Amino acid sequence: MGPFLALLSTKFSDLYSKENKKKFPTTCFYIQHPKGSLLWGTGLDDRYANLKGGKSFYGGMSKHIVKKTLRKKLEKIGVSLDSITYVSVSHLHPDHTGNLHLFKKSKILLQKEEVDAGFGPFPFFYFFEFNHYKNIKKQIQTLNGDYDLFNDGTVTIIKAPGHTPGHQVLLLRLPNKGAIILGGDLYHLKENQKNKISPFLITYDKKELQKSFLKIENIQKKEKAFLWIQHEPSHWEKALKPPLYYD
Repeated sequence: MGPFLALLSTKFSDLYSKENKKKFPTTCFYIQHPKGSLLWGTGLDDRYANLKGGKSFYGGMSKHIVKKTLRKKLEKIGVSLDSITYVSVSHLHPDHTGNLHLFKKSKILLQKEEVDAGFGPFPFFYFFEFNHYKNIKKQIQTLNGDYDLFNDGTVTIIKAPGHTPGHQVLLLRLPNKGAIILGGDLYHLKENQKNKISPFLITYDKKELQKSFLKIENIQKKEKAFLWIQHEPSHWEKALKPPLYYD
């Protein structure tokens, strides 16, 4: 499957509903475990906080606005960049990789297909921002499918391709809250989940994405998990905010 599939589509599906006015959050999650820590997602580039009005991408189709940097948010909960054991992102789109370059002492966990696409000759054709992650290749721990990070079932990275070649989601099993799936961009909004939408342009492989929908739905049912759609405004608005947390 070639990279140009990311630029072509036989069916147009609207990514956004009219009601949300095309504004949604980019979320990052810090997970603390007795054997180490994981940061899931690195958000928008902290440097955009210095740009009035944010930074535009794709001819103005997307604008990234940073009001408070990830570094400051982590410092607020007592976490330094160098103390984080692992960093992982659902995929290499720029709204998830903005600060990957800051984590110089962490292992970076990515699926092999995502690494191959991101460090291949055409990262732009996958809508990746190579400058966000070009210096972290030696830190990457390449994954080949689902991965139980701490070997106890509490933190599991699950391969769910389609949005990008090596897209992945994160399954957390918490003792009190229960199971949570951090869905990356498997779905962008609740509307996408309801209608099984494969968004125009930014879907790499529609067939693989539909398979991933089914895979994650089955896991969600089995685990009785809450699927956190990471760009869904209502999920963010209702969530606990630091220093509160889920356990």
